[in-house]
Amino acid sequence: MSSTPVRPLVRPLQDCRCRAAKRRVRVLERAYRRADKNYSAVVSTAEAAWKSERRSYCLLVRQKREEFWKFKVDSERSTPRRLWQSVNSLLERGHVPSTDSVDANTLHRFFDTKWPVFVPGPMTPRRRLSFQSGRAAISRVQPSYR
Repeated sequence: MSSTPVRPLVRPLQDCRCRAAKRRVRVLERAYRRADKNYSAVVSTAEAAWKSERRSYCLLVRQKREEFWKFKVDSERSTPRRLWQSVNSLLERGHVPSTDSVDANTLHRFFDTKWPVFVPGPMTPRRRLSFQSGRAAISRVQPSYR
């Protein structure tokens, strides 16, 4: 006896009906891409079937999304704090997108090379910038002992 593992839901609104519709769209897309281009009737039929299924999948996803958020808002109507937490999670507020392209050493080198004039060390004179006719000029030097 074999068992098929149940996939975890990628989104809370995707159920087995959405996954099955997405699978049908992928199958029809593969059939369209593999269709022999010499037979235009076969290609146009495969393309029409794929586009039709894709349209119905998009409508299904839109419907599921609307149902999910209507239910979410209705169920959390009595607790405004949870409702706002849901809205903030939907809008991805409060979460800084992580990036692997900038590490601490790269950031340190950037500030070492780009900002030495503007951010002096603790015992070096602080330079004040003045802007005259679109150009920056150092107006005076004051000692800074922070």
